[in-house]
Amino acid sequence: MNFYLKIKRTFLKSVIAFILIIGFQAKAQKSQFNIVGNWESIDYWKSKGKAGFTKDGYVSITINGEEIDGKNFIIH
Repeated sequence: MNFYLKIKRTFLKSVIAFILIIGFQAKAQKSQFNIVGNWESIDYWKSKGKAGFTKDGYVSITINGEEIDGKNFIIH
């Protein structure tokens, strides 16, 4: 009988831990993703690049030292 009591307690602790973890995960997902700002990156070949994201939805990037402005760039 003592063995079944240990199993029951262990199961109950596992369920409580699972519920707590799920609760914290759900709260963490409510934060909004914000990408606006200036970003720097380094690719596989160690080339540095820059990108800037604006609030109105445009992106400006720098490739090989040449800046491409998102507001004035037109694809033909």
